Amino acid sequence: MAEKDIIDVLRMYRHDLMNDLQIVQGYLTMGKTEKVQEKLAACMNHFDKERKLISLNAPKFALWLIQFNSIHATFRLTYDINTENKNFSAIDNILLGQCQYCMKVLEKAADATEVYEGNVNVDLHEQSVLVQIFMAGIFKKMENNETDLKQGQGVTIHMKRVDDGITCNIEIPFN
Repeated sequence: MAEKDIIDVLRMYRHDLMNDLQIVQGYLTMGKTEKVQEKLAACMNHFDKERKLISLNAPKFALWLIQFNSIHATFRLTYDINTENKNFSAIDNILLGQCQYCMKVLEKAADATEVYEGNVNVDLHEQSVLVQIFMAGIFKKMENNETDLKQGQGVTIHMKRVDDGITCNIEIPFN
C-alpha cells in the first residue's frame, strides 16, 4: 500500500472519530448525559468490533472492511467477527478476493439509485471459515434466485435471494 493510500485511510478514520467526538461534545454542552452515554457505548462497541477484526491477522481483508463505506457510494456495511484468537493470515488473500467477488455480483444486480445496507458475519466452524454477506434491498437485475459457485482452493460461494435482500455465503477451508 502506498503512503498516499495510508494517509487517505487515516484521514477518513480521523474524520469519523472527530465527528463522533463533536457529537459527544454537543450532547455535553446541552446537558444530555444519557445521550453521551449512549454515544460512548456505541463508540466502544465499534472499537471492540474493530479489535476483533484486526486481531484476525488478515490485514487486506480488515482494510477492505474498514474502508468499504468510504469507497462504495451505494453500499453500507457493518461487520461482526464471531471468532477470536485465530490467525487468518494464510487465507487473507482468499478472504478478500471472495468478498470482493460477491460485492461485484451484488453491484451488477443493484439499482444505482438505491442505497443498500448490509452486514458481514465471520464465523469459524470446525475446518472452515464461514463469511456471510447480507445486503438488504431490492435487487432487480439478479438472474437466478439461488446460485452455487465452486471457486478454486476448495472455496464455495452460495448466493440466495431472500425476502429483504441477498445473502452471499462464502466457505473457505481453514486448518
